[in-house]
Amino acid sequence: MANTWQNDDGLEVRFGGDHADESSRLAPRALNTMGAIKEIVLDYDLELLSDTAEFSNAIGYTTDLDNDGARDGFHPGNAAIPAGAYVIGAYHYVTEAAAGGTSIVIGGYQEDGTVVDADGFLTSQLTAALTDGALFGGDADQGDVGADVGVQVSSTVAVYPAVDCTGTFTAGKGRVIIRYIDEV
Repeated sequence: MANTWQNDDGLEVRFGGDHADESSRLAPRALNTMGAIKEIVLDYDLELLSDTAEFSNAIGYTTDLDNDGARDGFHPGNAAIPAGAYVIGAYHYVTEAAAGGTSIVIGGYQEDGTVVDADGFLTSQLTAALTDGALFGGDADQGDVGADVGVQVSSTVAVYPAVDCTGTFTAGKGRVIIRYIDEV
């Protein structure tokens, strides 16, 4: 059961159990950094994301936008890559080995849940590769750490990063770090 809902004015309403809800800690958050480079950190728990009753399509959405009991978008207070920003790298660190399921991808979405690029930061990573302590550099068009220049994710909308899992996972946790520079 979701401990938040979106009212008719578009405001998120939180119930008392929101802070006790383990899945509420899975929202992306921004790190306060000095200088031009900024980071968004996204912790995930594949076992929670596999519970498709709460997470629509097993994507790490944070908010129930239409009050049907399933999370299907993002809250405007969640950390997002601002429109016009350039992503200069994405990293994925596995903190608990994955079990079950098939694969995960890490991509970007608009606030309303619309896909910007479903695998824009990290392309499909199979369960067998998601071992404890594994570290991956971004390998997709928006998160390639080997690229010489940054990639503009979207010139018009803020992009919320999220994990999308295929299959039902019984274990697996990790952290995604996306580095970007605001548009000048």
